[in-house]
Amino acid sequence: MSQKPEIDMVTMSIIDSTMTSICREMGITLMKTSYSTIFNEALDFTCALAFPNGEMIAQAEFCPSMIGGVPLLVRSCVMEIPLEDWAPGDVVVHNDPYRGGLHAPEHTLIQPVFVDGELMAFSMTIGHLAEIGGMVPGAFAGEATEIFQEGIRVPPVFIKKDGEDVEEVWKLLLANVR
Repeated sequence: MSQKPEIDMVTMSIIDSTMTSICREMGITLMKTSYSTIFNEALDFTCALAFPNGEMIAQAEFCPSMIGGVPLLVRSCVMEIPLEDWAPGDVVVHNDPYRGGLHAPEHTLIQPVFVDGELMAFSMTIGHLAEIGGMVPGAFAGEATEIFQEGIRVPPVFIKKDGEDVEEVWKLLLANVR
């Protein structure tokens, strides 16, 4: 029978605050570097850290409504891209509502976090994009009768592999937006 390590509440609070601060710093960087007012003014994004099983470690408070999707998004990505296929420098993009995405305009970027060669967590951001090639600019089509009218659906795919852009994925995405 294994014993759980004992940790005092002060140490636990310090660890929790540190992880939350990492997520906040991710968000601040996103706000300061984004050209989109959706990110730098409306704050329609969130940043989180999660274990490979999808369990959330920490999140920032930018758009709390997106937080609920974190576990399902991670699990969906891992179902389609097994853990052993992830490497340092990889980034996966994903927005498919039928695979755990929130809705088509909200894209998720997930990057693995390795410690001593072992995949320990995922760093991720979920953000609302203004244009994804739907039937109307801006991706809010009240008249849409099927998901194909809402814009491009992106299953979990590598947009970066080993730190290098996956050109075919970039070409596909850019060819499907205005």
